This record gives sequence, structure tokens and C-alpha cells, in this order.
Amino acid sequence: MHIKLNHQKKHQSNSDFAEPKFTAIVLAGGLSSRMGTDKALLSVHGNTLLSRTINLAYEAGAQEVLVSRNKAGFIQDVHKNHGPLSGLHATLPICNFSHALVLAVDMPILSSQSLRQLLQFKPLTTSKGVDKDLAGQHFVGHPLPAFIMVSDDLKQELSNRLTHTSASKSLNNLWRTLNFIEIPSEYPEELLNTNDPQTWQEFIKDLEP
Repeated sequence: MHIKLNHQKKHQSNSDFAEPKFTAIVLAGGLSSRMGTDKALLSVHGNTLLSRTINLAYEAGAQEVLVSRNKAGFIQDVHKNHGPLSGLHATLPICNFSHALVLAVDMPILSSQSLRQLLQFKPLTTSKGVDKDLAGQHFVGHPLPAFIMVSDDLKQELSNRLTHTSASKSLNNLWRTLNFIEIPSEYPEELLNTNDPQTWQEFIKDLEP
């Protein structure tokens, strides 16, 4: 793996769109079974992935950061072992803002530049030519990060899926059901995540000075 970051491009956004205040939700409650160790505590340049992601959320403009993590001192799942859906179900009811930026803890090269592109993107019109609030948006091929509306519809959908054993627990499936918009990333190399020791060592080799 050879990571080449290029932040020279300028993304286009709707200048009439005032970015709302938002909560950031960091999903750090996974079992890390493939990694064999807690991914949130892996370290790059002296910072754990968890602390890095929290700092990144504030850098992107979050007013508050909620951490979904099944450890003391964090927001723990009510419905355990259902991945990102469990984390969202536990955190959304305590968000203090109407929008949320949802982040995975295992994306070690994600930057605020990518997040600003996601936060500032908004289609000018619907098919009927009228502005409307969007349920949410994420980059093409990557369910996270995502910028979402903290809505009763989303909370109810999460509850339904987590209480019915046959319901899909896939985040991609949830976003499709809610008609989230997919937008192309200007920095696709930043959307890589690390799930196993081999991938992590490749990241370390490219990131360490």
C-alpha cells in the first residue's frame, strides 16, 4: 500500500447552504475480532485512533462528540453485537443537535478536508425543483463517514431492525432504505480503513516518518 494524499483540489459547495451545528458520533464499539486487539487503541504518531478521531471531529466543526464504545465511561450499546446500528441506536437519542456526523474509529488517514466536502455538499433542488432537508449522505462505496439528520424516522428504523432478528443489520442497507445520497469523494484514498494486522502494518509503514 502506498498512500498519496492530495488536498490541492477545491470542492464545490452550495454557497447558500449554511452548515448546521452538529454532533459527531464516533463508532468505536466493535469487537476488533479480525485485528486481534482493540482498534481504538492503536497508535499513530503518539495518538490512539480514538483520540485522533475525536480531534478530527472537532476540527471538522462538531459542537459535541459522542463515543459509542462498550467500555466504562463511554456510551454503551443497549442491543449488543449488531455493529454500527447498535452504536447509532445508543447515541442518537442523546444528540443535542438535529444533524450528526458519523465516524468510524478505524480510518487512520481520514482528514477534515474530506469531512468538509461531505458536510458542505447539498443538492440545489429536488426533482420537483424545491429545496428540502436530506435524510443523509455519504461517499460512494463507503457507508462511513456519513452526515445524517437525527430524525424520529431514523430512530424508529434502528429500533425496528435491532428488535427483529430477521431484519438487516447492514449500515449500507439502512442508508439505502432511507434514500441517502451518495457523493463522489475528492480524496478516496482517505476512506480506507484498517481491519486486520496486515492492513495495519501497511498503514504504519506509509505513515510513520
